[in-house]
Amino acid sequence: MLNEEQNQLEVVKNKKSDSILSLLKNDKILTSNDWDDLESSTGFIKECFKSIPMYRPLPVKIFGVLNDKECPTPETKFWQCRKEAEVHADQLIEDIHNLEMIRINIDRANYALDKMKNEYISEKNVDRKMEIEFDLRETQVNLSKLEYRGIKLQKQIKYRIEEVHEWKKISENIKSSHNIETNSYIKQYVNNMRFNLIKKKNELSEENNKEELTMLDSQLNTFNTIIKQIESIKTPSEKI
Repeated sequence: MLNEEQNQLEVVKNKKSDSILSLLKNDKILTSNDWDDLESSTGFIKECFKSIPMYRPLPVKIFGVLNDKECPTPETKFWQCRKEAEVHADQLIEDIHNLEMIRINIDRANYALDKMKNEYISEKNVDRKMEIEFDLRETQVNLSKLEYRGIKLQKQIKYRIEEVHEWKKISENIKSSHNIETNSYIKQYVNNMRFNLIKKKNELSEENNKEELTMLDSQLNTFNTIIKQIESIKTPSEKI
């Protein structure tokens, strides 16, 4: 009896977080064939996880996001590239912070596991011992979930970086092809606002939205005047 208890204590003391697939081993719903199929597919699943991108491929960026309907001018395409890059850069910082919090929680879970294992070994009360064992199992599951979330976040960070870099390359190509002045932020902003007004106007019917259409026309006239004034100002390169 003493040897059996000692063996159990050693198992608990040295037990590490098992593979998530091991949680299915005792499920009666899975046949041996199901288990063999799952195990033989793990390599394929890992390869898919690594190779499939999380975000839009380059052709979708160019022909989907920067389509002529949503972004009809080179300026609006250039502005949209910067906006897309900014969004992903902002999320990248959030992802890095979240990943660090996950790492802290993983360290905390491992620390808690070590304490529970030592407490289990020294505990003599049977009921308390059972409670500790439940806590151990629950913490191990939470640790497994944290580790998986960390892996997913690492992949997300990798593709966030690729997104920012690809939008940078697209914007640089648009800039060089259309001689866009990168410091003409006002023109980019005004063009974008003007385009949004045109888009909103096209979505409204004349019958039920006459007042709003009149207001949009007035705003468009104002933006058109501003754009003409901006275009009349020579850029530094034109002054030379």
